[in-house]
Amino acid sequence: MKILAMSRTDHEAASEAYYQYVVGPNTDVTLFFDKRLFSRKRGSQVPLWAQAITVKKPQARTDKELDSLDELMMTVRSYREKFQCTMRKSVCQVFRYTNCERGRIVLRQNHRGVGFYLVYSGSLYVQKELEEKTGNKHLENIIRSGQHFGEVALLGDGLRTATVICREPSELFYIEKDDFAALCPQLFDDELSQKIKFAQRFELFKDWRDLNLHKLCLQSQVLYISHGQIIEADWLQTRYLYFVMQGCISLLKKFQVQQSVKRRHSPVHSAKHAKGRQEEEEEQRQEQEDAKWYTCVAVVGHLHSGDHSDLSVLEQEDRVSGVSMKSDGVRVLRFSTRNTFAFSEGNCIQKFLQKYKKPKIPSDEELCKNYHNSSKWNKFKKQMLYTQLLQKNGAAVTPATATSATSGH
Repeated sequence: MKILAMSRTDHEAASEAYYQYVVGPNTDVTLFFDKRLFSRKRGSQVPLWAQAITVKKPQARTDKELDSLDELMMTVRSYREKFQCTMRKSVCQVFRYTNCERGRIVLRQNHRGVGFYLVYSGSLYVQKELEEKTGNKHLENIIRSGQHFGEVALLGDGLRTATVICREPSELFYIEKDDFAALCPQLFDDELSQKIKFAQRFELFKDWRDLNLHKLCLQSQVLYISHGQIIEADWLQTRYLYFVMQGCISLLKKFQVQQSVKRRHSPVHSAKHAKGRQEEEEEQRQEQEDAKWYTCVAVVGHLHSGDHSDLSVLEQEDRVSGVSMKSDGVRVLRFSTRNTFAFSEGNCIQKFLQKYKKPKIPSDEELCKNYHNSSKWNKFKKQMLYTQLLQKNGAAVTPATATSATSGH
């Protein structure tokens, strides 16, 4: 069952490009070897004393044990950012611990929510069933170490909105439903209010009803993405909308540059073998065939606080932009396009798209032209610097002639 659930997932997140599956139970296909299965990290990363504390009843846990557990949990980002100092002791008093193997289903879509989870180590898939008749599923999200999940069902109608499956061996701390109701709702209500207030700043949501925007924000994620991580390989080949809350995202675009191989001849050779027009054309054709192509990457823009990714992805056309999103250290509010359509009313999205101005991204031709101009200018600067160094050292140097990269003065 667990192999079936994972094999029916469409892995489309950019972050999954380097993940390799390993041999699992009931699988006769030989797949990639994963050395992590035999590493020391395979063992539990939660100390045994911490596991022992979570087994005790809440009232049996001593103040010293709660302080030790609190110190350990401060390494979990969601814990230290979500829970204030005054709440942490109460939260540690009701924490439970569980260790889940790869492929285990932690939560199942449309089942009743029973708890709120913090990921201490490992990572998990979030899947949503698109067609109930076929049972086809797609990858909605990846929950990593330091993140949390499970609060949507506890704050909403009580039903799980997605299935959560362990991507690898994972260790979780969880709070049961009744304890969550007593300790945490106000905390997540404040976060939800911040999401709604931030979303209302954008033209896309100006005409939305408060209830619909509330439902959409309830199923959105605030992501902290570290510096250098690729968020999306192509921002038009994604199922998500990104709104920058803090930090910066660099927009990168790949393009091909051709560098021809010049055939050099001596002046004597050129005088003896004066070429006709046909011979020159043949030599130019040969140079084109011998030319080498190089892939370059250019920074074509940035997204700062208050900016967003290309919203023309809502047009649902199969297009390729070639623009990648790279984090420079950023906090984003992310909506899935599927939820955006599901909670919108009427044709408000179509009206928005009619007025929407797409970001201006340089074409491949423009990038190539800029690259060649920059290369010529850099080459000229190096030549001038080299000439000045020779002159400074007393060498006799012929003055350099103006090139196409200079003004000629």
